[in-house]
Amino acid sequence: MRVRRDGIKERYESNAAAAATLYEAQATDPGTDWATPTAAAEDIWRTAVIAAAEAGRFSTGVIAAGNAKYKARISASRYRTGIHDGADAYEAAMTPFLDALEAATLTPRSAEWEENLRRVEEVIRILKGVAGR
Repeated sequence: MRVRRDGIKERYESNAAAAATLYEAQATDPGTDWATPTAAAEDIWRTAVIAAAEAGRFSTGVIAAGNAKYKARISASRYRTGIHDGADAYEAAMTPFLDALEAATLTPRSAEWEENLRRVEEVIRILKGVAGR
């Protein structure tokens, strides 16, 4: 599978930093009702949280990050600085996923949506495999 790898760190950093203004505007005035659909999704949230808890994903993530990573990433200017500070970690975290996708040979594309759905399922299995799920 063809993967666009060149400049991933730079694109992440540039795009995320550019979103700071939009983030600030939407955080202070979202303009839409988020509470109603969010509350309606409680059953989905509960199921996902239970599955993650049963798999031990919370503590696994906390242990992997550790105190040192948290302390090293904290910043007063927060958003833009955080994006910049996290760019190397983002690139490192994305690399195994990109490697796996790049090495993948997927079912050929088709005019039939069911065939294309198989491609999506293949990508999901690959990504879950890399994530260890």
